[in-house]
Order: sequence, then C-alpha cells, then structure tokens
Amino acid sequence: EDPRVVALVKDFYQRSCFVTAICAAPTVLHKAGITSGIAITSYPSEASVFKEARYLEKPVVRSGRIITGRGVGTAIPFALTLVRAWKGEAAARKLAGAILFDQPF
Repeated sequence: EDPRVVALVKDFYQRSCFVTAICAAPTVLHKAGITSGIAITSYPSEASVFKEARYLEKPVVRSGRIITGRGVGTAIPFALTLVRAWKGEAAARKLAGAILFDQPF
C-alpha cells in the first residue's frame, strides 16, 4: 500500500530495469500498472488480482524484464532464474550445481 514502493517499481520498469517479485509481492507490480497482458504468477490466493495479466500456475514465470515466483517453496528456482537473467545460463547452472539443486528451473 505504500505509494513510495509503487513509485519505485514504476521507476525501475520505466528505466528498463528488471522487476521481480515472489509470493504475494507481485500484487505491487499490479498496483504499479505493469502487469497488463503479461504472463505472471504469484501466491495462489492472489491470483484473482491479475485479471488483465496471463496468470500461470507455474513456480516461476519470466515475461521479459518481469520475473515472478509463487512462494517460499519456489525460492531456489526463482533465484536461479534471476541469476540466469542477469549472468547467463552457465552461471545459473554452475550455481545450481554448487548448491546441489538438480531440478529444472
């Protein structure tokens, strides 16, 4: 509900930065007006918020510079998706191996 947070999200998006959120936090992206028409996920109880988005029941969803995750149980795939977006596939795979994470992300 804090307008400063919503303004910060809008600013990051307008400056072509990555905007990421997990669990219920994608609702802030909605309040910032940046979810219309994009694929997104969130904690299941928040799904009804995203009427203008393409809501997917997947652990992690990347839609360009917007990356969302469903909840605490998806934190590792979410983090590895961020590493992939920022540092590339090789860095994400190396980190996944180092933490013994052998599931798809």
